[in-house]
Amino acid sequence: MKTTNEELKARVAELENTFHIDAKHDLEYVSQNPYYRFASGQARLAAKSRMPKLASITCGLLAASVMLFSTLNQSNQQQQYGSFLPFASPLWYSAVPDPHTIEGAAEIHKTMQSGTVNVSKSTITGIIDSETMTASLYWTFILKNNNSTDKEASIIIDLPRNSALSRATLWINGVAQEAAFSSNTQVKNAYDSIVVRHRDPLLVTQIAPNRIKILAAPVTANGGIMQFRIGITAPAERADDGHNFVRLPSIVESNLKFDSQQDIHLNSLSPISGVGTSEQSGIYTLKANIPANEMNQVRIKMDTPSAKSFATRLTHTSPPEYIEANVSGGKLKLKRVKNPPNCELLTDDNVAFRLSNLWARQEIEKLAVSGDINEACNVANIYRIVSSVSGATVLEENFDYSNNGLNRDQYRTIGHEASTGSNFTHAVGFVPYSANVNSVNQGMRGVAIGAPGPEAPVLQGASFGTAAPMLQGATNGTIGPQGADATVIMGVNTAGTVRVNNLVLLENWLNVIASTVQIIGVALAAFMMSEAALNKGLKAPVQLSRVKTFWLALFVGTSAYFTPTGINALMAWMRDMNLFS
Repeated sequence: MKTTNEELKARVAELENTFHIDAKHDLEYVSQNPYYRFASGQARLAAKSRMPKLASITCGLLAASVMLFSTLNQSNQQQQYGSFLPFASPLWYSAVPDPHTIEGAAEIHKTMQSGTVNVSKSTITGIIDSETMTASLYWTFILKNNNSTDKEASIIIDLPRNSALSRATLWINGVAQEAAFSSNTQVKNAYDSIVVRHRDPLLVTQIAPNRIKILAAPVTANGGIMQFRIGITAPAERADDGHNFVRLPSIVESNLKFDSQQDIHLNSLSPISGVGTSEQSGIYTLKANIPANEMNQVRIKMDTPSAKSFATRLTHTSPPEYIEANVSGGKLKLKRVKNPPNCELLTDDNVAFRLSNLWARQEIEKLAVSGDINEACNVANIYRIVSSVSGATVLEENFDYSNNGLNRDQYRTIGHEASTGSNFTHAVGFVPYSANVNSVNQGMRGVAIGAPGPEAPVLQGASFGTAAPMLQGATNGTIGPQGADATVIMGVNTAGTVRVNNLVLLENWLNVIASTVQIIGVALAAFMMSEAALNKGLKAPVQLSRVKTFWLALFVGTSAYFTPTGINALMAWMRDMNLFS
């Protein structure tokens, strides 16, 4: 039977009506199902949180990028120290100055020397020995940095003519640490490698005859304190009026600002005169407080014999040798001899050290002028003298000396075959040599191991008051202040190459681990901070409220950021405890 058009239209309308009713019924049924409501809510939540989630991930990636950039910059500064970051690209190495280059080191020093460093106290102490026409002087500086950034003190000092700078001491964590002496290149490289790490080095070099330069950094920001001292052995000079005098060191140029006047406190067994003296029980004391810019005018006059001959032992020689001293026309002349000369023999070890330092300084310059740089460095290292070929540096940790090929051994000696040392004359001209490490090592011929012997006390039992210098037991024949200023030689490191290499390898890999933890941890902390701000807290893998997410991010970020600091502190403790023997 054929269906008409009207019947077809009616059937279609009936089917459409039925479909709409069933669809509506199904929709009402499904919408009442709790699983449908959960799925719909998650879908809406996912739609709402998709953009904030991307923002949180972006924050984490940006934080990781910033930490990676910072780490790579630090690795550039630490290349010469032995740090190893296998993922560091050479592209980043140009981001900061390289202290290995002259331009890089100059930029570092220029930045840190900008502004002034205050001098809260400056004191010169010592003794004047009229009988031997020599003096031992100590100049102590206490610096304070009132700036908001770390600074480097730069000081150029004029020394007494033909004097020997034989001591450099830096207080680290309240303990006086003695310097290592070596070639100019070696001590400068060691100093620069520590300065970029903002730790505690001191550098003393000679830049012209009778003129030295001192660099000390960092003097920490916002009131940081640094204390250091130099020791000088000076000969008497002849004035036009026929009197002998000792010239005091003076500052030529610096970035220092003195908060007080220069304090001077000197003692002698013979009459001395200058800016102010007193006498008590045969001890002559000179005390003064003068402006720092008037130091170059101070002359300490003394009475000395017009002619005299005497001798003393030459320190740091094995077998023992002697110095013969002759005073003629008010001038002191020294000669090295193998056998005891036929004249008065002085057994005072402080006298021996002073005369030995003066002889060594003249011998070094004579060898340098003649072109024997190796032997000049040899003598400078053994007698611990700052000269045209050698400098001194104090570093923060024992490991720093080993890693830079330095040592503070004060008991090396020279034999008969090294440095013949006939009558010395004042060296003409000045060439600031920078002998390399190999040259110094090759020049260590004729070296024997031995101690220079005990140091006899001088002026025992004398009472000079709290500011007086200590006149007994001085190291290297110089005079140190009493009480809390007494110098103690701490932790001289004699470790070998194996220990150094093992420690460097361990520190390198710990640095890699620390840097990785720092980068990942800071990135996670940034992600969680963003989640707390935008998504009311973490939703996966665990659900945390906004407050809990914030505190978790703070803990993770802080722990990660200070992980390298903790590992460096651990390594420093392990090094100082000699756990890598």
